Amino acid sequence: MGTVFKVTTNGTLITVATFNGLNGLGPQAALTPGPDGNLYGTTVSSIYGASVFKIATNGALTTVAYFNDNNNPVQPQTLTLGSDGSFYGVTENGGSSGLGTVFNVTTNGHLNTLASLSAVGGAHPYGALTLGPDCNFYGTTQQGGNTNSLYTMGMGIVFKVMTNGELTALASFSGTNGLYPTAALTLGPDGNFYGTTKAGGSSGQGTVFKVTTNGALTTLVSFSVTNGATPLAAMTLGADGNLYGTTAGGGNTSLNSGNGYGTVFKMTTNGTLSTLISFPGYDYYNGDNGAAPYAGLTLGSDGNFYGTTSAGGVGSSINGTVFRLLNSLNITAEPTNLLVQGGATASFNVVAASAAPLNYQWTFDGTNITGATNSTLIISNVDVISLGNYQVLISNGTATTNSSLATLTMSPSLVSPFGGATTVWGKNVTLSVGAVGSGQLNYQWFRNGLPIAGANNPTLNFASIQFTNAGLYSVVVNSAYGSITNAAYQVVVNPANVSLGFCPSLTIGGVIGYSYIIQSTTNLANPNAWSTLTNLILTQPVQLWVDTNANVWSPNNPTYFYRVLPGQ
Repeated sequence: MGTVFKVTTNGTLITVATFNGLNGLGPQAALTPGPDGNLYGTTVSSIYGASVFKIATNGALTTVAYFNDNNNPVQPQTLTLGSDGSFYGVTENGGSSGLGTVFNVTTNGHLNTLASLSAVGGAHPYGALTLGPDCNFYGTTQQGGNTNSLYTMGMGIVFKVMTNGELTALASFSGTNGLYPTAALTLGPDGNFYGTTKAGGSSGQGTVFKVTTNGALTTLVSFSVTNGATPLAAMTLGADGNLYGTTAGGGNTSLNSGNGYGTVFKMTTNGTLSTLISFPGYDYYNGDNGAAPYAGLTLGSDGNFYGTTSAGGVGSSINGTVFRLLNSLNITAEPTNLLVQGGATASFNVVAASAAPLNYQWTFDGTNITGATNSTLIISNVDVISLGNYQVLISNGTATTNSSLATLTMSPSLVSPFGGATTVWGKNVTLSVGAVGSGQLNYQWFRNGLPIAGANNPTLNFASIQFTNAGLYSVVVNSAYGSITNAAYQVVVNPANVSLGFCPSLTIGGVIGYSYIIQSTTNLANPNAWSTLTNLILTQPVQLWVDTNANVWSPNNPTYFYRVLPGQ
């Protein structure tokens, strides 16, 4: 005749109350917490007809109200607590047309029929009502709405009902967008309602749909057996903002003649569906975790989902199971964006909590990183090819979740620093710096601490360097991610490259066509003792000049010193 039971999170099952016909018979709906701390539910029958009951946590069971069904089964469903402290619900049958009702009942037993359904306005509601953000109730009916030669009673509707009983049909199903909704609606985080139909859709195996409070209906998923079939229950909103539900069939098509034994699924509000579990069916010797879940999931205080199956179990006890889905997978610390210098080490870290062991897979710009399967990702010697978006997929065997994106960026870093230069007058000279970093790099060259106008490139060119260009040069590289300064180094401009030969002779390296004054002295202590020997115009880049007047072989000859100055 039925029981009320409780089960602990470790699987201890305790019968709290037993129905005996006098206090009710055949409870088929879920219990609803009341404002007084008791739980409230319905039975489809008793010796006095269908009933509403309350039960205390110590097992004390009390009948609150009876339905006046005149021996016709009205099939009351799960109760929903209203904002006024009373309960609202539906009966599958009964009412003035025998097609079902909407009712409310107070905790002290006052039962009132608010609306009787008709074929046009919906017929045979089976799921509980859902309280909307506007304090109205929303629900579904299995029939009513659109009809055709096959479905003369209609294919089901979504309706709104006010607490005064005013009922409005919002949307009708047509088969292709769903057929026969039997479950309650679930209010999503976006203010829309989400629900299931047990049939219809592109494959005829049922759908998941979204409906707005003004009746705009969108099919999000059509079940096709492999991803589930025949969803009968309402979905449950998870702590992660996704919706979790069950299908009574489908899943592993290698079982049950290709029909499967049901699934647990997760769905995002944009319609991305993931199968979390395919039930294995029946294993007499080894047992199984169940088959054909007819009811939805309940989110426990431990973050896991709990549910029931209508069949399966251990040995000959194949009358169903209570199962737990280890879904308490929550990211408690997301990886954060990192800004590093080139060549440094970057370390991304994620912290997640789960009752089951966790698996990690890091990705870079959407591609899996080989071997990156820990909670921490270390990137050594960061360079430009390391820059981008990093993310980690975490799973615990049943649930998966993606971390937020974390971006690795690099502040400007010197890879080929400028280190000064020594050159000769008139040469074509290019000073350069090599830098890398994120974003656009900007350059500013300085001479003797002052910015050089227009010197905003990685290179600084002198078509014919002059003595006035000599000095201390530095460059600052900046971007939106920081800046770095290349220290100042000397640029030396000599008149020419000069080397002294034995003859004596000078080898002069300079610019063709440039004039160079060659002077000599025998007394370095007297700056006025220098005398000009010649004004040499180079006819080739490197040219030999010989002092034919100096006699180095004479033992009385003095020591000669030479210098080269720019000519006129």
